[in-house]
Order: sequence, then structure tokens, then C-alpha cells
Amino acid sequence: MDFWDAVYLYNPILTRTTINYADKLTLVNEYLYKHFTGFKGKKYIWPIGINLDNYIVKESYSFEDEIKLVWTGGPWNLKQIKLLTPVLQKLSGKFPIALLFICKETIEIEGVKIIHHQWKEETFFKLLHNADIGIYHAPDTEEHRGKLAMKV
Repeated sequence: MDFWDAVYLYNPILTRTTINYADKLTLVNEYLYKHFTGFKGKKYIWPIGINLDNYIVKESYSFEDEIKLVWTGGPWNLKQIKLLTPVLQKLSGKFPIALLFICKETIEIEGVKIIHHQWKEETFFKLLHNADIGIYHAPDTEEHRGKLAMKV
């Protein structure tokens, strides 16, 4: 059974029942490895890789007319970006910024320029290439400790 996220939090009974039938677990990080200490089968850390061929190498790191922050995620993660509202508003008051927002849904943050894009594989890597700084809100919780680092 593979764990690339702390999905056991959402249905612990199903997780316990399922791993009773497994003979090995593959886990993306040390935190998950330690979480399954009581598992009697074999455990492997398998850090899922990223295909770097999809990414466009940035050649210029100078800012144009505004600093482009980028955030990407599913609609269920909107609560995380909303927690950054005060920080984004403060930054926007000091620097010319725009938030490239790559998500199925969009948000509005008073005083912050939002440039919304639907997630599409054919445009995603170009959008990342045109951004200056990626942002990711990850509070120190079990859910976030169990995530793979690929997003960040």
C-alpha cells in the first residue's frame, strides 16, 4: 500500500483495516514512516520524484513592473491561502505584487491583485516560469507533515 499523504487522518478505521492485508508500505517521507511504527510488514521510503523535463528554466530573475507570487492548489485548499490574507495585503501595500492564482476556483483579497488561471497541464509550467516567488501555507500539523514535498 502506498502513502503519499496523511490520508489516514480522514478514515483511520479503513486505513487500519486495509494495512492488515498489506505486506509492505511505501511512504514518501520519514514522518509517515514513523507513523506506521506498529506495521508488521516491510516499510520503504519512496520519495516520489518530479519530472524536471516539464519545467522551463527561468533565465531572468529581475522583476518587471510587479512581483508575481504564485499559488496553486485544489479548491479544498482555499482555506490555507485565505490564512495568508493579512500577509498578502501588507505586502501589497509595500510592493507592487500580483498573485497568480492557479485553481479551479478563484478568490478575492481586498487590496491584492489576483490573476486567476484554471489549472491546465498545457499552461501550468509556463505560468510557473513567469512567476517570481511561489507561496505555500503549511502550518505545523500532522496533515502537513505527512505531505510529500513535491508541491513546495
